[in-house]
Amino acid sequence: GLAAIGELLLARQRGQRPRRTVDPQLKPLLPDVDALADELGPQGAFDELWQRFSAPGPGRSFATPDDSADLMVALAHVTGGSVFDPTAGSGAVLRAAARAGCTSAYGQELDTDLARLARLWLALRDVPSEVSDGDSLRADAFAGRTFDAVVSHPPFGLTNWGHEELGYDARWEYGLPPRTEPELAWVQHALSHVRPGGHVVLLMPPAAAGRRAGRR
Repeated sequence: GLAAIGELLLARQRGQRPRRTVDPQLKPLLPDVDALADELGPQGAFDELWQRFSAPGPGRSFATPDDSADLMVALAHVTGGSVFDPTAGSGAVLRAAARAGCTSAYGQELDTDLARLARLWLALRDVPSEVSDGDSLRADAFAGRTFDAVVSHPPFGLTNWGHEELGYDARWEYGLPPRTEPELAWVQHALSHVRPGGHVVLLMPPAAAGRRAGRR
């Protein structure tokens, strides 16, 4: 629902007709959405609805907190450069990168609904961007491309990350990550996408550094 409303707001901002037919369940909300956009503008209206959507509550998907995302992009020195997040979620890190003054934002996300939300936020801010759907490890949408910074909060402890299929992948410059340590796969995936001299910042579980493979 939020994505559908976001697309209406984006079309309004660009002076275009909406590309999709509005869901009948959402039609009763449109006068209120229009009033909110009149008051705050399309960007402000989407942000207001976003805050309600992302408020903590039962069944809500966990997202990277804004303060953590802001710290990560600050450590990566993203201002004036391109940023890539291979586990973009609904775009918390990419939004932080946009706030910090990146020139372009790129991402990939397995959940198509979350990827859609990330694309909408960046589009409403006129940030040059590309957010692809799909599994970053098994089906890398940005293979061969490098960026000034890679900043990400990868999922923890998901052992079904592709160890068997990806055993000889060129990304494993430091050795094949153990099946039970997917965080190390994300580290090497991130390193494969950063330009020489760029920065990689990942939010990792502390235990990853304490185990033998992580230390190596």
